[in-house]
Order: sequence, then structure tokens, then C-alpha cells
Amino acid sequence: MRRHSLRGTLIAISVVCLFAVASVAGASLVVGWTFTSVNSRGTMIDISDAGNVLSLQSPNSAPQQYDHIDGVPAVPPVEGYVLCYTNPISGAAVQTFDLGGPQAGWGPAVLSNLTPTTARVQRDTLDGIFRLTMDFTFQGETRGLHIRHTLENISPVPVPAGVIFRRHVDLNIDSGGPSGWAAPAVNNFMRTRDSVTAWNDPAAAPAGRQANGVVLSHLSAPNQTPLTKITDPGPVNACNPPALGNLLLGFNAGATLQYNIAGPVNPGAAGARVITMRYYRI
Repeated sequence: MRRHSLRGTLIAISVVCLFAVASVAGASLVVGWTFTSVNSRGTMIDISDAGNVLSLQSPNSAPQQYDHIDGVPAVPPVEGYVLCYTNPISGAAVQTFDLGGPQAGWGPAVLSNLTPTTARVQRDTLDGIFRLTMDFTFQGETRGLHIRHTLENISPVPVPAGVIFRRHVDLNIDSGGPSGWAAPAVNNFMRTRDSVTAWNDPAAAPAGRQANGVVLSHLSAPNQTPLTKITDPGPVNACNPPALGNLLLGFNAGATLQYNIAGPVNPGAAGARVITMRYYRI
């Protein structure tokens, strides 16, 4: 199995907070599956065996090959998910996350449904309350990856209101890959109601290089409205991190889609919540 830069390193971090958080150990940096396409000048996307998007390299045709997630030498990529809720049995506030390096509160992941355009990752929280199923669909022609998250309460009782789920990424546009040229601090960020976009100014690209952009966009979540945020770039594991602004030029930042899930989450498939989003290169 491949690992990305620093991916052989296991990270152990002690987390001190007001939440019930399992000890952080391991790193979800093993490449579990790779999607590739030659359409639209090529795209290659790596996902980890735990459902992290480890790289998004597009375009991917020599001499123009740029990675927009795995972009900083000797620094692991930051991409993944955060889930916060109240355990309905113990009453404890729970904060779970897997951001590629640091993780807490999740059991082993199961990788399945592997085809040239699909993959599935499923894992349960350590307290046995939630099951998260992530279905990945690669769309090479549009240079994108859809991620469908199904959040199911597998306990026998409803989880009370206040559940938060979010997807977080440290975007480093044009920083990685064989043709990478941009320092993260030259990236530009913009948020709308449904998306966060990071891009580089074409005028900033050196001779023989080009500028690109990546969008993290909400697609669907019945009865849920996303909160789009430009955030700190690192492995931000907070349930509700602060937003840095609506438009940041020449900035090193991250992107988040956050869902404050309405009402209690009832047990079983009938009560499951489904959230779909996508990454794509522009």
C-alpha cells in the first residue's frame, strides 16, 4: 500500500477538551484506492483506506501536473471529517474526527465497492452510536469527485438534537505534483452559500506554469442547510470552528462544509441522514 509524504509516520496526539474524545492515534494516510482519468487533461485522486481525500492532482498530463491537497513537502495532507453529538446513553458530549493525520473516536474502516469510478468506506464510532458510510463517485470528465455520506444511528435510542457533521480540507492550490509552483500563502479563497473555492491568479504563475482552482461544493442534504466556511488550514478538529471571512486574497487557509443536523437522529436506516458534496477542479 502506498503512503504519501510522511505517511509512514504515526502521529500520537493528546487531546484535552470538554468533550469525550478517544485518544488520538494512527494516521489515515495509506492510499486505499486511486481514481484516474485522461479526460480534460487528466485527473488523479487518491483516497485513504479511511475515507480521506489524500490528493487531487488535476490537470495530470505532462508537462502540467498539479496537486491541490498534497501540496506541502514533508507535511501530510489534511482532509477528512468531523462528527459531534451527545451520546444518548451516557449523556457525554462526543467529538470524533479523522483529518488524515490526527483522528479520534472512530473504529476500523472497511473499504469496498472498488471500481474505476466508485469506492465505499464504512466505519462506526467507538461508542457504537453512529455508522458513517462514504460512497465516492469519480467523474473524470468533469475533473471531480462526489462524496455521499450516510450517517446512521446504530444505537437503540434517538440521538438528541445538536449533531454536527462537517468535511474539512487544507487546500494548497498548485503547490504539489511534478509541476507545482505555488506557496500556499499565495492562494485566494471565496465562499458562497453552497461552496468554498480556492484558486490562483493566472498572472501569478511563472513562465511555463498555469494557475488552477478547486471547489468544495454542497450538492444535497434533505432538510439540512450547509454552513460554508473558510477556516484555518491545519487539522482543525473543532465541532464548530470560526470562519475567517468571505473573501481572502493571498492567504493560506482551509475549507469546510458544516451541517448542523436538525432534530433528533432516530435509530436505523429510516432515520439516517444523507449529505452529498463534491470536489472539482476549475
